[in-house]
Amino acid sequence: MIKPHLLLAFPLVAAALLGAVLPAYGKDNICQFQARGLSMSFGALNPASGVDVIRAVSASTLNANKAGDCVPSQTMVISADAGPRLLKDPISGDSIAYSLNGLPQSQRGPGNNQYASFSFSGTILGSAYANVSAGSYSDTVMISVTP
Repeated sequence: MIKPHLLLAFPLVAAALLGAVLPAYGKDNICQFQARGLSMSFGALNPASGVDVIRAVSASTLNANKAGDCVPSQTMVISADAGPRLLKDPISGDSIAYSLNGLPQSQRGPGNNQYASFSFSGTILGSAYANVSAGSYSDTVMISVTP
């Protein structure tokens, strides 16, 4: 049974294009990307509160949320791998459903050695964590940027 005053920590790690600046080819144009090291933490959650929690993705390294030195007319699509979206605790085996907001998104590459910033967020409904065990919950998401 869960005590109403327990606080739970739910880190969500969102991995994006592992590596340094990578060249990609699309429609005879060369694009470069520098997105990597994104993270999202839902922080400590109180199951007794029943509150929905929304958190934005953040860059854990400089420029991690930037994509696309493409020709200005080249459209980039930023998307996440297919879900289900579940934060899991390896000790209890419990899971918490969450959603990603703001993906997929598309924008034009700025060109001229410039990179476009992007952002998205995650949501956990209060009902999704009301009856789970205390623990450290996490998930990994692959973010793709395609020209």
